[in-house]
Amino acid sequence: MSLRKIFLLAVMTALFASGTPAATVRSEPDRQEGAAYVPGELLVKYKEAAEGWQKDRVRGKINSLMARRYRNVGIEKIRIGRGHSVERAIELLELDPLVEFAEPNWKVKYLEMPSEHPDDPGYTSGDQWHLNAPSFPDAFFTPDNILVDVDLDAPEAWGVMSSTFHSGMTAAVGVLDSGCGEAGYFSESTGYVPGHIDLPNSVLFANTAELAVIGSDSPADANDLVDDVNGWDWENNDNEPEDELAPRTPVPYHGTRISGIIAAGWGNSTDVAGIGKGHLKVLPLRTDSVADIIAGIEYAIEIAGSETPVRVLNASWRVTSYSRALELAVDQAGQAGIVLSAAAGNSGRDNDDPFDSVYPAQYTKVPLTNVLAVAATGADGALADFSNYGQASVQIAAPGENIYSTAGGAVGYTSESGTSFSAPIAAAALGLILAVHPDMSPEQAIDRLVNGGDFDHRLAGLVSSGKRVNLAGALAPFYPYSELAPLDGSMMSVSMYTDSISATYGTITQAISSDDTVAVMVTDPSGAWM
Repeated sequence: MSLRKIFLLAVMTALFASGTPAATVRSEPDRQEGAAYVPGELLVKYKEAAEGWQKDRVRGKINSLMARRYRNVGIEKIRIGRGHSVERAIELLELDPLVEFAEPNWKVKYLEMPSEHPDDPGYTSGDQWHLNAPSFPDAFFTPDNILVDVDLDAPEAWGVMSSTFHSGMTAAVGVLDSGCGEAGYFSESTGYVPGHIDLPNSVLFANTAELAVIGSDSPADANDLVDDVNGWDWENNDNEPEDELAPRTPVPYHGTRISGIIAAGWGNSTDVAGIGKGHLKVLPLRTDSVADIIAGIEYAIEIAGSETPVRVLNASWRVTSYSRALELAVDQAGQAGIVLSAAAGNSGRDNDDPFDSVYPAQYTKVPLTNVLAVAATGADGALADFSNYGQASVQIAAPGENIYSTAGGAVGYTSESGTSFSAPIAAAALGLILAVHPDMSPEQAIDRLVNGGDFDHRLAGLVSSGKRVNLAGALAPFYPYSELAPLDGSMMSVSMYTDSISATYGTITQAISSDDTVAVMVTDPSGAWM
């Protein structure tokens, strides 16, 4: 595959405070249509010493009002008064010694890959090749005659789950996106109903505190939201995170597709099966800007300790300018034990390039250790032509070409391509890892996913692990903990997957070969496996 680096021409406006660069507002040729940020809004962080009355004085400089305070992150969204532009307001605020930084409320752009779709019956029949490749050879020979696996080995993973998972092993994946379900509505008996046959209310995260007082018009938990039973819509400020055909993305029902990949009804005789097999719940968090994203992250943090914890957030979008506020929010999520699965981008570019801006995927450069950047592979297992990559900044790849999932309407399904649909595959795998091992840190969960991946020499040098997500490989290491094998330290022979070089119970320390008989191993920390 020929990969060409496309250098991005960015127009940068530097705002100075005391002769030092303070804030940067950037625009890019491929930015979404319309304003790059929400007009009249800023995100501000004050110095620790700032008192309430002093913050009032700072806001008075630009005739502004506080719109919302994000307590955990320490960020404040403010609305600018008449007579001030966003750029001028930032300049004025950052001259104040009590302000740590001020920045625009950047809008997010959902990552998608517009494409044409043939009407061939084999294509329209709905084969989810990314789970188990019935329409493609499961064992694919590359032109240089090397055998690789191209799918997730989901049936094998579901077999592991059947024998080792119990009903209490569940986790929720927060989907920071355009919503869930085109015909969604709120029911005062069950909560939000997405209105899709494969996305019933039962596959959504349930805020049990609010469910107990549903319809009472008063919040029952720590936030000030009323009847936030199954997520929230920060665009419309209501409890119906309905997915709409929004002009901001050429791929409609973006969040609905992602929700279906993760948690569509499994074994219910309808069109698609979600990766979670009933052990994952989706928390729809409808968002449109960085402030919305921060609100969604704060929401996930506040309910992270619930009965079905939110341990993973999916980010199939990008902000094309660096945001310190967003970085702080993602970091806070990590401290709360939440992993962020981020799409690497669809421009065919190298994310290691310092001039490229695809956030939050590029927060791995900071580094934020709770961020997993995910590239996309095609049906042949190689990096998709559209996918961004990065030997240092992108850790793993996952199928992202012609991914069949839920769409608009009650029975809508279509195939789409993009790293937008690779990220939720990794998010679902991370969710299952954390469902069975909730004490794992985000870093440990990411390591587990990467260690269980399929090495492909064509990905070496493009993603840091040289691997593609393998669901069976991610879950198989839990087998020793299922009480189906001794854990007394005795030696036991183990076999390696014939279609994955990842050892079942070890860690690959060097990705050097795609031969399933070659791996560099280290002893499992428990000492039970070598």
